[in-house]
Amino acid sequence: MAELTRKDVILILGMGGANPRLAGVDLSELELEHFDFHGANLTKANLSKADLSHANLSRANLREADLRWAKLSHANLNEADLSGADLSGADLNGADLSQAVLERTDLGRTILKGAIMPNGTQHV
Repeated sequence: MAELTRKDVILILGMGGANPRLAGVDLSELELEHFDFHGANLTKANLSKADLSHANLSRANLREADLRWAKLSHANLNEADLSGADLSGADLNGADLSQAVLERTDLGRTILKGAIMPNGTQHV
């Protein structure tokens, strides 16, 4: 798994183009709040303990991604594919998961207060 720095991610996202490819990369513990990952391919990426608060992950491919203990409060995960992802212990407080795919997703010990769920309801 390739290990990238915050600066590397800024360069990759700054190059523009649709659907940045970050599959399998190690972004664990990086501070990536407010980053725009719209449509990014983050399949099997390690985002454990990363701060993705307020990040735009709409339509991102996060299949089998490691998001354990990640901070995703108020993140936009609208239409994201989280199939098989591990979100155990993640903070999804106020996140938008509308129309997200959560098949085989581990949500154990996840904070979902105020999150908008795939069916459009708000978690209390």
